[in-house]
Amino acid sequence: MNTTESDNLRENNTGYISEINGSLVTVKGIENQVRLHDLIKIPKYNIIGEVIQIYKNRINVQCYEPTDNLRLKEEVQYLYEPLSMELGPGLLSNVFDGIQRPLDKIFREEPSGFIRRGLDIPALTRDKQWHFKPLQKRGSKIQGGDVVGVVQETEAITHYILVPPNVQGSLTSIKKEGDYTINETIYEVEYNKKKHSYSMMQKWPVTKRRPFKKRLPLNNPLITGQRVVDLLFPIAKGGTVAVPGGFGTGKCVVGETPILLANGSLIKIKELYKFFKNNNKGEIKINTPTEKLISIKDNLEILSFNGTQLKKKNATHIYQGKTKQILKIETKTGRCIQLTPIHKLHIFDGIKISEIEGKDLKEGDFIVVPRKIEISGKDTFFNAYQMDDSLRVIDKLALSQMKTFLDSLEKTNNIQEIAERLKIDPKTLINYWKGINNPTIEFFKQLNKTFGFELINIRIIKAQRQSPPFKIPEKLTKELSEWLGLFIADGHIKGKQGGIFLFNASKQILNRFSELTNIIFDLEAVFGQDSETKTPYMVIRNKSLRQFLYSLGIPKNEKSKKIRIPNCVLNSPEAVLIHFLNGYFAGDGWFSQYTVGFSTASINLHIDTSYLLTRLGLLYRVSYKKNSYVIELEGKWAEKLANILRNIDIFKYDKLNSLFIYSDQSVEHFDSLDVMPYNKEIFKKIKNQGRDPLAHNAFRKFEGIRLDNYIKRNQRLTKRMFKKISNTIEKYNLKIDKEIVEHINYILDLSEILYFDEIKTIKIINKATEVYDLTVEDTHNFIGGFQPFILHNTVLQQSIAKWSDADIIVFVSCGERGNEVADLLRQFPKLTDPRTGRPLLERTILITNTSNMPVSAREASIFSGITIAEYYRDMGYNVALQADSTSRWAEALREISGLLEEMPAEGGYPAYLPSRLSGFYERAGIIETLGGGQHKHNHNGSLTVIGSVSPPAGDFSEPVTSNTKRFVQAFWALDAELAYEKHYPAINWIESYSNYPEYIKEWWKEEVHIDWMEIDLNWFQARKRVNQILSQEHELKNMTQLIGEENLPEQQQLDLFTAGLIKDAFLIQNAFDEIDTFTSPKKMLALISLILLFYQEGKNLLNQGYLIKDIKELDVINRFKRIKNTIPNEEIIEITEMKNELLKQIESLRKSYGVIR
Repeated sequence: MNTTESDNLRENNTGYISEINGSLVTVKGIENQVRLHDLIKIPKYNIIGEVIQIYKNRINVQCYEPTDNLRLKEEVQYLYEPLSMELGPGLLSNVFDGIQRPLDKIFREEPSGFIRRGLDIPALTRDKQWHFKPLQKRGSKIQGGDVVGVVQETEAITHYILVPPNVQGSLTSIKKEGDYTINETIYEVEYNKKKHSYSMMQKWPVTKRRPFKKRLPLNNPLITGQRVVDLLFPIAKGGTVAVPGGFGTGKCVVGETPILLANGSLIKIKELYKFFKNNNKGEIKINTPTEKLISIKDNLEILSFNGTQLKKKNATHIYQGKTKQILKIETKTGRCIQLTPIHKLHIFDGIKISEIEGKDLKEGDFIVVPRKIEISGKDTFFNAYQMDDSLRVIDKLALSQMKTFLDSLEKTNNIQEIAERLKIDPKTLINYWKGINNPTIEFFKQLNKTFGFELINIRIIKAQRQSPPFKIPEKLTKELSEWLGLFIADGHIKGKQGGIFLFNASKQILNRFSELTNIIFDLEAVFGQDSETKTPYMVIRNKSLRQFLYSLGIPKNEKSKKIRIPNCVLNSPEAVLIHFLNGYFAGDGWFSQYTVGFSTASINLHIDTSYLLTRLGLLYRVSYKKNSYVIELEGKWAEKLANILRNIDIFKYDKLNSLFIYSDQSVEHFDSLDVMPYNKEIFKKIKNQGRDPLAHNAFRKFEGIRLDNYIKRNQRLTKRMFKKISNTIEKYNLKIDKEIVEHINYILDLSEILYFDEIKTIKIINKATEVYDLTVEDTHNFIGGFQPFILHNTVLQQSIAKWSDADIIVFVSCGERGNEVADLLRQFPKLTDPRTGRPLLERTILITNTSNMPVSAREASIFSGITIAEYYRDMGYNVALQADSTSRWAEALREISGLLEEMPAEGGYPAYLPSRLSGFYERAGIIETLGGGQHKHNHNGSLTVIGSVSPPAGDFSEPVTSNTKRFVQAFWALDAELAYEKHYPAINWIESYSNYPEYIKEWWKEEVHIDWMEIDLNWFQARKRVNQILSQEHELKNMTQLIGEENLPEQQQLDLFTAGLIKDAFLIQNAFDEIDTFTSPKKMLALISLILLFYQEGKNLLNQGYLIKDIKELDVINRFKRIKNTIPNEEIIEITEMKNELLKQIESLRKSYGVIR
């Protein structure tokens, strides 16, 4: 075709719409010009579409935007180019949609958060200047793939300016070093006797793979830091892997567990879950028979521990699942928590705070719990609209405003119309209006709902016509808080008329209750006593007061077992809390010798009281005695309670006299609760260095402190004594190492906000139980429990993106729900790159297409992502592309195929699904790049593809999963059962596979090895042996269930025990633990070698006649399970020391049998 003919065609590049079917548009008039996969545009709405079918009289186009309001005969323009990516500086740290529109720029133009149809913004900014440094000289011979210069795109990544493929010639000009925009001409190349200009940006079609010199074998592993992956199911750089969609999040605590909200309120976690599930307050993200995950729409503020203090944080998700096993942990103070074996608690060992899984805790460990919970509190204001709608309004101001409003309504509506809209009888309306009858609260609400009447503050109400009026308190005052304390302790609502009774033998308490009733409610409390043997009481007969109490949460029946402290009290400032405590102590409290106590039959009241005391910074014991829940404050803590009550303007009840006398004693009251774990080695150094100029032990000589009591005799160390040791060092200027002094100060600072409670018992409960969890931003913990604990949550994140040794991460979120994408965009900027310490986003590109975007854009997104990934691969980088989820991408194919009325294949997917999947995964690989490699990051580049699939109900035989398995070389089969059992990552070692070990074993042999003469295993051999042990365990599973593990041969018992050790100590990994989140290749090999050494020696011992029971009880084995989260990657020597300890204990076992065999 000559130039004139081409120009004529371009002049006639318009057609028109002949059919519209959803996102599919049929166009006529340009069918003889277009090419498959080229773009068209509908100018009126600026809608872009892709040609997907060409017929002799029409073409079919899939539009990338909604086609609402399109009409037949609308003009269509042919754009003469396919969907292409803009490639150049500015891609990194950016977020695009499926057709490369920059979402951050769109958000600045569209603050609503929605993409306006037809919005046309360049993918790469045209006005930003980049500092270009040339690497070629004028006159050089260059070809496609050569580097002409570099730009520092981010601090982590250098951007190499590549000559586009298929270009070859002489460099006739190149810009000097300086700052240029991406569309300025940077260099010119002469080829075919013509000069061609090029900028820093090039474009490449998404459906066309970028060329390279040749493919290379996949010999190097992609290290992910995930032990189960790197050992059992590795992936090579340039490889492909499929991951079935995640089965949810971490599992935490039982449903009855109270959660502390940031305002001081307490709510059971299962009730919190129901609230967000049933009130349109959350979006269900996972919904399977065993798991539910809800994304929380509104802010849910909780309290969380950030390592140094308690801070307000937002919970983002709430989870419900099931477990077969629960741990019940009880401490020396009686605190109790029920949680799953994998759930973590904060433990303090005298040196540092660590997070330890429940199954790895032991009696004697010290749990970190809040000592004092700082909540500023707020005033609670009351109004009639929280009460029973049938109560009648007698507030004169409210009635006057109501009448005025009805008068105004009458000017535009007749009485009949007003009554019909209010759904009441016209006569009733007139009676309310004219003041003949008092209107109900319900009438005021209906007036507001129907006609917009402002809900004014109603202060006075009554129940029936003859009932006495009731003055609604304006807010929760100190007096009302004290009244509630008295009522919750000894009050009841009883009798046919629902009288409010307070029973107490103390005239002072009865009189005070009567006085407060008059002050607060303007009501009279009447004294009564049914007989001389009965307890006297005060009674108030007022239905409105009864309804007021119900509105605060006072139960209507079984008060003694169901009563709790109203949330309005728990939300209140500290002074109001103290007045409540004063009233509650007067009614239900007691003091004996040195102990203050509270007892109740209500577990809810017991829990609330423990949180109230923690807000005041008081330590206590809890117990269950004689059908009552008991809280006791002893010695120093009874004294501190007395001082809190004394230092505020409270009513002094007679019951306080003995407590105040005790606190006034000029003695130092004992403190058996506030104990602290300590490190003996540090105490030895303190003792040795803490000497006066005459070499005397200064602690004993000057202060009478016997450090040997702690070093040799294991005496419990109180916080008071620890402070005394610290003060002695400072007072006598003892020459203690600076590091030790700083450590002592660090512990004392921690102990101001935290308390260390020793574990007394750990019980395993084997029964099916529903469990719940909260996801908390950043800190991943929250305050909750039957008494306050710091509870950890274990939701998985983008561990591979963060920890794999890929240089560039391209993350494609395809067809996810909007909230999921929002979560992703919130999380990624917060992730820190472990390589540089800077944001991970600096070497990441995000492509997101939510499920409510057009399916055609979703279908394009993964090819957009892989085109960008290939571009960085051509620079010599190792690139990892993660596509989540290819199942939703396949669903887009199915929907488009349905619009085209194509014959469906299995599952309704198009017959070409396999070829499309193949076209995606086969673009992965490690390649030798085009051009010279001297200026590139590397002459070779790799592109690794990790695609997630979402099989319905976990069915791996469905079409997308089964076809994906044909084209990938590794498959990480996530297992709902493992997740159910709290095993993360939940990769099933029976159904998963990898075909890469044979290719990468030489790398492991050369790069990573452990020189232990006792066991000579390389990575490949260790992997083979672990697979054998796990397979043997799988084969024995049925036999074990039939006859019991103890009846198996001892060799098989060792197989099962070692398999369990491999799971607990090696395969389970926590993404949020600072140490466990990433395991280096050397630490991984050392850890598994240690376990296999135990297995090897165990077999030898069995062959020599030793008992399996003795082998399993070696002390060092429990320490194996803590290696993963206590020994850093660089401290391999500690694993070697543990290996030596294992051999030493085995030798001791041999000696214990009387001979060395």
